[in-house]
Amino acid sequence: MIPTSGRAFVGGIDVVAHPTAAKQVIGVVPQSNTLDRSLTVWENLYFHGRFLRDVANTSRAEADRLLEQFRLSERGKEPVAALSGAWRSA
Repeated sequence: MIPTSGRAFVGGIDVVAHPTAAKQVIGVVPQSNTLDRSLTVWENLYFHGRFLRDVANTSRAEADRLLEQFRLSERGKEPVAALSGAWRSA
């Protein structure tokens, strides 16, 4: 959200002027699963990469790399609901 007044800083970074840099210094630990059930496994990885990095090409490559690393490449196009509960919460 763009503030209507005032300024906000995270770790000394202006969140309006440099939103990507501000996101990179914030740690997020959700209390529940944050996967979007309407997206595929790959799309969820890509979405979270874009949220943190905001660079499409890097996020695409990283999503592919992670699927390969965890031997889930064949599952990338499947809906998240196709994963077991353990994989969804990992």
